Amino acid sequence: MRCNYCEWRCELGPERFGRCGMYVAGQDGIEERFPHRWSQISVSRIESMPFYHAYPGSRTLTIGTFGCNFRCRYCSNGFIARQDPAGQVEGMFAMTPEVLVTRAVQLGCHNIVFNVNEPTVSLPSLREVKWYAARAGLPMGCLANGYNTEASLEMLSDIFSFVGVSLKGMNDAFYREYIGVTRLEPVLRNIRRLAQVCHLEVVTPVIEGVNDHELDAMADFLADLDPRIPWHVFRLLPEHHMKESLYPNIHRMDQEFGAPGGEVGEQRRADAQAGEPLPAVGDHVVAVVPPAAAQVEDQPVPAHQTV
Repeated sequence: MRCNYCEWRCELGPERFGRCGMYVAGQDGIEERFPHRWSQISVSRIESMPFYHAYPGSRTLTIGTFGCNFRCRYCSNGFIARQDPAGQVEGMFAMTPEVLVTRAVQLGCHNIVFNVNEPTVSLPSLREVKWYAARAGLPMGCLANGYNTEASLEMLSDIFSFVGVSLKGMNDAFYREYIGVTRLEPVLRNIRRLAQVCHLEVVTPVIEGVNDHELDAMADFLADLDPRIPWHVFRLLPEHHMKESLYPNIHRMDQEFGAPGGEVGEQRRADAQAGEPLPAVGDHVVAVVPPAAAQVEDQPVPAHQTV
């Protein structure tokens, strides 16, 4: 049975769990191996995700699971994303979507963000969380790698009203060598689509001597799509298989992006000045207490749907 959640489109069976290790072929189709199991449940601020233009100043319940469909050589969460999920069962938090959302409200959170590993590996559980979150008036966001199929991207965009996609490079060779996938195009395709259907921010980790020469190409791609898309460019301190790599030169990055004469910075400033202000889901700093529960009609909890 072929999985349709990401572009690997793995062939699954009763003992074949695919690239991410989080799905299995069951009697009724593709099923999650560990539904309603979480690697992290904690409280933070929305800006630390990072989201700078979605409900600024708000209190966020951050959640994550296990597994990933990428094999990033520099992954900073490799101890969660790169391990066999079956070996992490004892460390998983078992919590139903209803209890998870109740906890978010009790903790005074305004929203819920999935930000530890790739959300595509847990979409059925997250769809259930969305149902309860909508009833409580809590918007949901995520950080994603953008390697979804077109069908699962629609499911993801239905769950999350704000999404941060990691644009790691701008060529297939980089994605093959450092990310472990064969093609960049699905990521670009999905960024284009998400820009149409939800609030989108883009994140780029800069790796010294590896992808720093592609920042201009990334800026051109985003500016052509919509110059108002927030772009987070951060200095990655490599982990996992690249712990010995050089740290990006922060002074050179500042010169390129912030100082007068920096090519990318100058172009982004010109784009911003020529267009409208950056979009924001939250127009101002929101209260740290959750909004009143949404008035929705009683509906059955959604089935554990697959794509």
